[in-house]
Amino acid sequence: MSKEMHNPQLSEAQLISRKEAIKRAGLMMGGFVFAPALTGILQGCTPQSGEWTPVMFDADQAATLKAIVDTIFPETDTPSASQVGIPGFIDELLSRNSSKEDQDVFMAELTEFMNQSSADLEGPFATADAETQYEYLMEIHKTSAGQGETLKDTSIPGFFMKVKWMTVVGYFTSEPGATQVLRYAPIPGPYRGCVPFEEVGRTWAT
Repeated sequence: MSKEMHNPQLSEAQLISRKEAIKRAGLMMGGFVFAPALTGILQGCTPQSGEWTPVMFDADQAATLKAIVDTIFPETDTPSASQVGIPGFIDELLSRNSSKEDQDVFMAELTEFMNQSSADLEGPFATADAETQYEYLMEIHKTSAGQGETLKDTSIPGFFMKVKWMTVVGYFTSEPGATQVLRYAPIPGPYRGCVPFEEVGRTWAT
């Protein structure tokens, strides 16, 4: 794990590097970046696994957020988003690094998502089975990418993109994400300019 992520006093070069990483994450998602969360990420806010006591969310909201992020990164041979600490990471970005206005907007959008999904699924999103959750969010994702019409006239596609952006950035800047999902080389070995993909298998974190 890079020491940069634990040092709140970032040098200009380090700050530029992190900005570039965030920009690339945004490009992966069609250029979307949730600007209010940038401050916390640039200052070194990273997910922490373990127990999470919500600050911004009540129990139902926390369960919904956990279900969303775990649909984005479910547990496979690598940890799920909630196991990495993404719900707490999002909570911290909102509670400590977002304006009151941005907090209010996010919470209103979360409420709309919970009400709409509960009506569509005939029960809370958090209690639906994993396949149903996946299919529901996939249709919303298509709309947010301009490829569908699901809930187009609501704030829900934009809300989903906010959560997805924070989840992706948080996951891959966490220790498990960088060392278990990505390949991690804390001390790079000799330079090899051309390596068959079969020998690598995954993208490198460093």
